[in-house]
Amino acid sequence: MRVATLQSEVGRFPGLVLGEPENAIIHLGLASTLIVSGGSDALVAPSSLMALIQSPGDVLNRLRDLGTRVVADASLRAALLDRDRVKFCAPLDHPGKIICLAGNYREHITESGFQAPQ
Repeated sequence: MRVATLQSEVGRFPGLVLGEPENAIIHLGLASTLIVSGGSDALVAPSSLMALIQSPGDVLNRLRDLGTRVVADASLRAALLDRDRVKFCAPLDHPGKIICLAGNYREHITESGFQAPQ
């Protein structure tokens, strides 16, 4: 199971990408709505991956359970999406900070004609 930000004709949304044997994509918001409308308790779907990351509790296990439930329950199949109809997007729309590390930093400085710090 992977969590991803996806784009389709309905807009951007967080989704679950399931591996074999299901090989499916689940729209988290739609899955949660279908489960709640059916009278069951469900994980409140995060509006973005950042919201998911910031969620308290054991969210990953709850997402795994949600994925299993959607695949097994025919009434929830509307939350399954065809991979050909979605586009994978950058995971986080507005990351707070991006940190890049380079193992060859000293080499790069000297190759650029500068003197590396001691």
